[in-house]
Amino acid sequence: MCKIADSSRDGYYKWLNRKPSQYHNEQAELLEAIVELEEEHNWTLGYLAMTTQLSFENRLSFTAGLKRITNCMRKHGIRANIRKKKRNRIQRHEEYINDNLLQGQFDRETKNEVWVTDTTEVAYGEHTLHKVRVHVILDLYGRYALSYNISDTETSSAVIETFNRAFTVEPDAQPMIHTDRGSAYCSSMFNDYLASKNCIHSMSHPGHPWENSPIERWWNDFKLIWINKHPRPKTLAELEQLVKGAIEYFNTKRAYTSKNGLTAEQFRNMFNDYLASKNCIHSMSHPGHPWENSPIERWWNDFKLIWINKHPRPKTLAELEQLVKGAIEYFNTKRAYTSKNGLTAEQFRNQAA
Repeated sequence: MCKIADSSRDGYYKWLNRKPSQYHNEQAELLEAIVELEEEHNWTLGYLAMTTQLSFENRLSFTAGLKRITNCMRKHGIRANIRKKKRNRIQRHEEYINDNLLQGQFDRETKNEVWVTDTTEVAYGEHTLHKVRVHVILDLYGRYALSYNISDTETSSAVIETFNRAFTVEPDAQPMIHTDRGSAYCSSMFNDYLASKNCIHSMSHPGHPWENSPIERWWNDFKLIWINKHPRPKTLAELEQLVKGAIEYFNTKRAYTSKNGLTAEQFRNMFNDYLASKNCIHSMSHPGHPWENSPIERWWNDFKLIWINKHPRPKTLAELEQLVKGAIEYFNTKRAYTSKNGLTAEQFRNQAA
């Protein structure tokens, strides 16, 4: 047999008795974990999403980076089964100028600064097709879905009901609300409701869906990753369970690279959990109300006008750190204030202690 295969007996027995290497075992474990995750997530995880999800769930006994996971998925023909979104929009001239108060500032520092909302059409029915509107409200901090509602049509009452559910979750919130220019959002009933909640209303320009891109992206994932991967609901009750499952999945189970490998819920609660661990109470200014945090605004004003503008621009990060360190020392220990009885901040603080 060795003569026919043109191989030596020594080589044959080495091959026969060879044990799998550590790398081979790791690759087998990696492939198994990838297939399991793809099945759990309905084959919607791409290379980057798979890397994030593997790290989030600690599925591997070793560390695997993006390149290794990508190579493994490509080798075995594993890819996300998601339709590529078509982009063939023609931007129209702006018809309104001052109403988009958000101005594309989607990255927020704390929760309940800005909420975005929109509706989409979803179908159900076994023999007869029925269509309803699904309303969702997202908090831009972490892209967390606060509430949802299902209605026959897009009406002011349905939108207000969605917001009532959101304010049940966050009763003390007074966020900026960003919407498109749908009839329900332009109605006097809805705007009077927002005014009663002390909320500022921001609206995208007509034909500019990218000005509300976070909720548009969420709808894209909702339909391609969730709705399209489940059978069409036969009844309205089944549809409600499907939407409820989507909210839970995207809030608590889907990890995102943009959220440091955390889910939306973990990312949203991370800072507040830290404050709670320190027994601190968290208070926030209203959106667009810098005077509600005027002491730090005044300090930044002095920092820039009195210190930064009076020194040459730092050439390196190390020089900038020294400059900031010098400013802290100056305003704490050398700058005396009339409001502090002619004392420095440090002297006044120690005197009170």
